[in-house]
Order: sequence, then structure tokens, then C-alpha cells
Amino acid sequence: SSDLVAPFTSSLFVTENTGALSRVDIAGGTAAVTTLGTFDQPTSLVRVGRDLWVTEGQDLRLQGVDPTPLHLPFVVRRFSL
Repeated sequence: SSDLVAPFTSSLFVTENTGALSRVDIAGGTAAVTTLGTFDQPTSLVRVGRDLWVTEGQDLRLQGVDPTPLHLPFVVRRFSL
């Protein structure tokens, strides 16, 4: 399931609770997905210039879906495009 979608020309950047940061390139009626990196249960992202800032909010752990312990402190990571 997609948690956040941020537009970037003809691409979208998507984070998923399972850890993936992906770019979805759209051309006409087709789309191609490229995994750019993995994070610790990312919950949101924001684009600033040529960088993405990704929060590792660990929602699955907070909700009890993932029984592993929280990784503290929570982290915001920069991903350069």
C-alpha cells in the first residue's frame, strides 16, 4: 500500500510502510516502477530541490502489526536524486 505520493514532472515518488522508496515514471497509459532505496518503515516524504527527505515513522511497530522493538530515535533521512 502506498503511504505518500509526491509529484516530480512525469514521475511520482512513493513510500511504503514495508520500507521501499520508489519512483513511478508515467508515460501515456503505462508506468514503470523503480525502487530507489529502503528505509525503516517510512511514513512520509517531502521533496526539497533535488533531495527527498524521508521520515522513518515506524507505524507498523507503533500499531503492533510488527512485533519488533522500535528503533529510537526516530529518523529523518535525506535521499539525493
